[in-house]
Amino acid sequence: MNDNLSSGWTFSVKYVVPAIWIMAIGQLVVSSFLHPGEVIFGGVQGAARASFEHTFLVMWVLGSAFILWLSIPLKRVRVADGALLVSNYIKEWRIPVTLIEDVSQNRWVRSRPITIQLRADVGCGTRVKFMPPERWRLRFWREDPEVDTLRTLAGLGPQQRATS
Repeated sequence: MNDNLSSGWTFSVKYVVPAIWIMAIGQLVVSSFLHPGEVIFGGVQGAARASFEHTFLVMWVLGSAFILWLSIPLKRVRVADGALLVSNYIKEWRIPVTLIEDVSQNRWVRSRPITIQLRADVGCGTRVKFMPPERWRLRFWREDPEVDTLRTLAGLGPQQRATS
């Protein structure tokens, strides 16, 4: 069994992508306020409406909030000696599989995050969210094998759950 349940992209999705997106779009927003005549709109420089900057600012704030909402909870999850090793890349927690209460997967978000519901807080909260490895899927509505692996380890048995 592969002991690493998380995607190799977890660190990038958790830390790198949000930082780059927020800073790059933020720079464009600040530039649109400081130099509105230089904004290209519809292929014409300076043709942007007066409300353009504010609309762009709102879109940047909402987009940043959404990206942070998806990325901040992500953890790296591994299995070792009958326990989960959960890490946020700063700290690592060892969680006995007996604390796993439920395992579900959101198949509607592209990264298809898996959520492990714990019976008690062991320092990282009662929910652990992680991205499974990327794989080509013909049947996107099916759960990833990591979900069944975790359910089996916890003694929950394979179940078909509704999308979380």
